Amino acid sequence: MMLIRRFLFFLSLILIVLPVKANKLYVQLSPNKPFASQCTTQNTIYEIRHDFDLKGKVLRLPKGCVLKLNGGSINNGKLYLLSDTRIMGTGEKCNRLLLGVEVKNVENVLIDGIELIGYKNSATKREEIVTGIKVSPGGSVNGLTVSNCVIHGYNSGISLRGSNVTIKDNVFYDNGHKGTIGGVHDDEVDLCAGYSPNEPETCNFIITGNRCLSKYVHRNIDCGELLSENNIIVSGNICVSMDGTTSEATDDIRKSQCILVGYTGLSETNRAVLISNNICKHCCWGGIYVRANNTDKTAGFNGYVAMITGNYI
Repeated sequence: MMLIRRFLFFLSLILIVLPVKANKLYVQLSPNKPFASQCTTQNTIYEIRHDFDLKGKVLRLPKGCVLKLNGGSINNGKLYLLSDTRIMGTGEKCNRLLLGVEVKNVENVLIDGIELIGYKNSATKREEIVTGIKVSPGGSVNGLTVSNCVIHGYNSGISLRGSNVTIKDNVFYDNGHKGTIGGVHDDEVDLCAGYSPNEPETCNFIITGNRCLSKYVHRNIDCGELLSENNIIVSGNICVSMDGTTSEATDDIRKSQCILVGYTGLSETNRAVLISNNICKHCCWGGIYVRANNTDKTAGFNGYVAMITGNYI
């Protein structure tokens, strides 16, 4: 009997820490230890079966870290990501969690299959606005995919700057805040890609298959606002103001645009934009708004080559 117990104990250790690939370890997190003390090793897959509270702290994940949510969640804090980070789930709910990039040249990040639930910050100052997934002004990312997620209850769902970005098949609702409509409302969106002042050129955005349902945001989709973004595809999205996710909003709609590209347009050459097969409903200004620039009136300069086709407005 003693030999059997020792064998089972040894087997459990193998299951908890087991090399999955030549360069990856596999660790199942213990519910009896803080999340931060367990997630410390690069190139490691961490399986999360229990709920963890970060207690408002900031945690910088190791490079090559994979968080595999399997019934568990991470709550109440900030996780900053480095290159080759993967966060994957099957619909697990993460409350008051902010995922971010704060340094330059981060590459190959995937966020898939989780639900991010914000806490409806009522602040009116720009620096206090809370975002579900954010690339900070000092950060940049090359190769980011956000897919199959539900993001709601934030002032902004996604706000990022980078290149080779894909945002697909997500649901956004109840983002923005009624209390900030007279303040810094521009920063409240369901998703924003390419909002990149004073950064190198950003390019290759694919925004497709998303349901953007918030009625208090300034825009549902804001892609390529400030710099010389190139190759933008916004296709197959549903931008409808809803009360939650069950019924279309009939009043109190604050949204200005459903889709915006190129508000100030600082590019020096023509840039390609495709906006196709989207559904745009319920806004106070324009369903689809594409603008070349604010100052130079010369035709063909600082402009976008835009194909806008097959949309329902």
